[in-house]
Amino acid sequence: MSKRRMLNRKQKIVLVLTLLSGALLAVLSLSASFVRSIPKSQLAAERWSETGGYAQVSVFYTEDAKADRTRFERFEETLEASYAEEGIKAEEGRELWISAASGEGTVFLESDRARMSVNAVGVIGEFFLFHPQKLLYGSLISGDSRRTDGIVIDEEIAWQLFGSSDVAGMEVMIGGVPHFISGVIERQCDAMEKKAGADEATVYLSYESLSTYGYTPGITCYEILLPNPVSGYGKTLVEKGLGAGGSRAELVENSGRYSVESLFRVVKAFGARSMKTTKMSYPTWENAARGWEDVLAVLLIWQSVCVAVLLLIGVALCVAGYRWIERAVRQWRRE
Repeated sequence: MSKRRMLNRKQKIVLVLTLLSGALLAVLSLSASFVRSIPKSQLAAERWSETGGYAQVSVFYTEDAKADRTRFERFEETLEASYAEEGIKAEEGRELWISAASGEGTVFLESDRARMSVNAVGVIGEFFLFHPQKLLYGSLISGDSRRTDGIVIDEEIAWQLFGSSDVAGMEVMIGGVPHFISGVIERQCDAMEKKAGADEATVYLSYESLSTYGYTPGITCYEILLPNPVSGYGKTLVEKGLGAGGSRAELVENSGRYSVESLFRVVKAFGARSMKTTKMSYPTWENAARGWEDVLAVLLIWQSVCVAVLLLIGVALCVAGYRWIERAVRQWRRE
């Protein structure tokens, strides 16, 4: 009866390390995949086209950049010419690109029941395509609508102003001017958005109404979803067309920000990126997205460690295997 060969201590350690590293790598990869799906504001390109080929790009402005609607309209005129030159056309039944601009601020809302000051987001264009909300009643607003007196409020505001959440179509006063409630949303925030302040009562209204009847430092965010036939093409068009870069305007390609390459850049700038050297003030969704970037960067570091351990074990096994074959060949020759 042959004696079963048992693993020696070194082999047991290698086996345990391999199993632990492999299991940890699988858990980390699943966790990273889950985290990437959390920030909905970064997934507009995925929602827009299942086949890909689109990029989501954002430009963030400081208050003194004085960004205005005219700047974006001029840029989009040049954008149309650029795509026509390349022969790139819109998909059937869709726009060639979708854009939105926004500025944060505050307004006073007044009903027969109460008066309250709330955070406000003034929108231009299709803001809710980039920032989907769970609609409870009514409809969302479009910043390109001819009507600028529609607003979207959350449940908390609805209850405080009217004692009910089913208030679509009802009227509130902003700066003494009547506005109608287009829709009521359920405020949903992930962990990072809560830390960024997105769980506070917020009203969404046209930028025109916010700048006229409330307070806002100006437009601080421009977002666009556009064809991206080659990696970086859309981002380059936005960068050149809007002169993004420098201390007053910062450009982010949202659709690629959680790629391995981008996350390695975050790891490289891990300490410095927390330092504030400009007057840039990010909106809540961008602060949250940056927070998830940090989480993914940490996960990537640990994934890299696991991969390195597995590679080292693989190399060690290859070397051991080569030596075993070499010894076996030498023995065979002697015999």
